[in-house]
Amino acid sequence: MKGLKEAPGFSALSEEYLFAETTKRIREAEASLGRRVARLGMGDVSHPLTPTVCRALTEAAREMGIDATRRGYSPIGGYGFLRAAAREAYAAEGVDLGEEEIYISDGAKGELSLIASLLAPDTLHLIPDPAYPAYRDLSSLLGREILFLPGREEDRFLAMPPDRICRPALIFLTSPSNPTGEAYDEAGLAAWIDYAVESGSILLFDGAYADFCGKGRPRSILSLPGARRCCVEIRSFSKGAGFTGLRCGTTVIPEEVCLGDSRPLAERYRRAVDILKNGVAYPVQRAAEAALSPAGRRETAVTVARYRQNAGLLREALAAAEIAFTGGWDAPYLFLRAPGGRSGWELFDFLLGAGIAVTPGEGFGNAGRGYVRLSALAPRGDIEIAAALLPDLLGSLR
Repeated sequence: MKGLKEAPGFSALSEEYLFAETTKRIREAEASLGRRVARLGMGDVSHPLTPTVCRALTEAAREMGIDATRRGYSPIGGYGFLRAAAREAYAAEGVDLGEEEIYISDGAKGELSLIASLLAPDTLHLIPDPAYPAYRDLSSLLGREILFLPGREEDRFLAMPPDRICRPALIFLTSPSNPTGEAYDEAGLAAWIDYAVESGSILLFDGAYADFCGKGRPRSILSLPGARRCCVEIRSFSKGAGFTGLRCGTTVIPEEVCLGDSRPLAERYRRAVDILKNGVAYPVQRAAEAALSPAGRRETAVTVARYRQNAGLLREALAAAEIAFTGGWDAPYLFLRAPGGRSGWELFDFLLGAGIAVTPGEGFGNAGRGYVRLSALAPRGDIEIAAALLPDLLGSLR
């Protein structure tokens, strides 16, 4: 039959995206149980936008209805007011950036894909395992060769660089981590920076959970020596500020980051954005600016503290069940091994039958097999239900 063919990379993808499959099973379980289950699976937020953000969003929407203050297309790199606010936020973390090195995006997932698409088809992708499934899927969709770097539970799943130098690669690294909830210390990130510089690689640093980082764990990889030579940092307002329904983030591309021909990566990035995007909506950028204001940062800190309290309840429940786990301190996730040698999907189905939805570790890579992820971003009521049930449920499987 004549017609167009799909991109070759589709053949490497699973039939269902991880969260599409879990959502389908959750709906089936709720129909069977006749009630809503406690949802500790998806990483969506459960707290509303803060008052400061809502005021800015509302006022900016009003401006769009007035001829004198209406805005059209956003500048390609984002409005100057938000880039300046992001620069000040980084400066407060000890990172000195030029405003022109900061770009406003619609969130991390699209930026990761865009930057990966700027590089040659034979580019090697280095991906820690377990990791956010979008890294693997976007790499497969682009037809890239992937080298997975398995993490080990005894090392808190913090994968380190290969023992020997590979060819130049695009490295995907996130800290704090999704799904394991763990964060690299300075020494761990420094090892990755050294590897990237020595191998001629570019390190894509996903800082989606920077707001959750505790003491002794760098919020930005750009705060470390040498990072400007090889690192691109992507952040999102989705988790801490609750922008999952608005979509906004920042991408920092230092001017020193270049490809093998010495041309700055930022040049390619700007040209690609010219082709592919029309920017983030003005009201959303005003809302993001408000989130970075002193009042907005205080309100975000309160929201993050509530999620930390949720994580504390889950930590106590797992401790009562005498189950070893990672995470729960520097990120809103806890990662635990399924008792009795069960698979993550088996534990997922068992807990779902009891009214608790989690995420099977198999969806995060081979090193996630036999684990599940719990999310502290769930509503407090769901957290309390799960915390009350988990000790007995997990204890019964040992």
